[in-house]
Amino acid sequence: SIIAAGDVSLGQSTDISGDLTAGGSITMEQNAEVTGNVSYGGTADIDGKAVIGGTLTGDAQVTPPDAVDWLIDLRRNQFSKTNDNSVAAIDGSNQLTGCGPGCTLPAGNYYLDEMEVGNNEELVLDTTSGNVNVVVDGDADLQQGTVRVTGNNTARIYMEGDLLLRQSDVLVPDERAPGLWIYMNPGASVPLFKQTRFVGVIYGPGDGAQAGVDIQIATDNDVFGGMVGVPSSIGQTTNIHFDEALAAEKPLGTFGDNKPAVTYMHVTVNRVNVSSR
Repeated sequence: SIIAAGDVSLGQSTDISGDLTAGGSITMEQNAEVTGNVSYGGTADIDGKAVIGGTLTGDAQVTPPDAVDWLIDLRRNQFSKTNDNSVAAIDGSNQLTGCGPGCTLPAGNYYLDEMEVGNNEELVLDTTSGNVNVVVDGDADLQQGTVRVTGNNTARIYMEGDLLLRQSDVLVPDERAPGLWIYMNPGASVPLFKQTRFVGVIYGPGDGAQAGVDIQIATDNDVFGGMVGVPSSIGQTTNIHFDEALAAEKPLGTFGDNKPAVTYMHVTVNRVNVSSR
């Protein structure tokens, strides 16, 4: 299912395979389609040529999850003092090194001042022997590079700055989205430039004063997993697949059991395919 705390606008020919819930109002333009149930807490403006496969009800109540800035700060304070940088591809300046053609962070806790993965470079987060936790105390910039999770455990990245994905790949085996969680501050931004493939979860709920991490998805992108924040723009010919396995996950790990919510707001482009897996 897709859950939005606020309003949802589905543009012409937008397809959602599954249920749609909006705590605010819902607008569906001509030929927009939701194959499952639609519920809303405000008003519903449904074009006569829009299609709803299930029921339409006005009883939705959505409680958004809490911001995770406190968790990011906690991990930054912990890992800046005690970490496993000395046994990984990280130099004395807390920068990645030797990532062309590839570098690996095995199970452990790591602290980076910033993260850059450039053209033809690859960063492997190897969870084979345990979880990988990485604090980035600044921006992360992937420019035609790859971040790849291997193993069956979980990689978690705690971001103090922005995450820029420029024609890059963020991959998890078998498109297992719960294998990668990226935590963002509510005032941060995540631009996904065209021809980017992302598998995992971007988790940046709002704090009341700020609506949540600003997620900007350009054209020709593939997203597998979940997004919690404010997708302010979604480009044409973009495919978004919600991984239903996330419904059984605790987003904060051992710190709580907030239910994950995926928010698509102001989806007004002509061709966006949103489905559940």
